Order: sequence, then C-alpha cells, then structure tokens
Amino acid sequence: MLFLVKTEVSPDKVDELTEKVITHEIKPVKGNLVYLTPDGRIGYDIVEAESEDEIRRMYKQYSNYLKFDEITPIVSAAHFYEQWKMKHGKMGGTRGGLRQ
Repeated sequence: MLFLVKTEVSPDKVDELTEKVITHEIKPVKGNLVYLTPDGRIGYDIVEAESEDEIRRMYKQYSNYLKFDEITPIVSAAHFYEQWKMKHGKMGGTRGGLRQ
C-alpha cells in the first residue's frame, strides 16, 4: 500500500538533519519518493508500507528531527476511478472525459 507522509522539521533542526542525510549518517527511508519545501521544513513523501505502524518504524531514525503531520493511505487516480465505476455500476461510454 502507498502512503502520503507529511512531515515537519523545526527551523533550528533543518541544517543538522540535512547534513546528516547528505553525509549518510542517517539513511534515507528505502523506496521513498521525497519532495521538500524550498526551506526544507516540510516533507511530502510517498512511501510503500503495510501499515501506519510500519511507516512510523521506518522513520524512527528521524525521530529527533521531525514530526508527522499526516500519514494517509493513497491510491493512483486510475485505481480510484476503476473502484468508483464498479461501486456506481458505471461501465462503458464516456462523458466529460471520465469513462462511465
């Protein structure tokens, strides 16, 4: 399962955390796709894991630097649309760019 993980680092810890990541003192979370705000304070990660508890374990090494603002299961838009169509009995044809 994929999760969107939003994290926050306090301004006084950004430089220290960044240096530790760059010098490999703290290893990146495996399989993680990371985007940061330009000041490095907010992180938006897409992570594959079995559960929220697993996410928390994966980030344990960062616990002195960041806090979780959000951990949300996500799916691709294509998956969502297919599930929606099945739920609403919409198959075949198109209308407004959404296959129904």
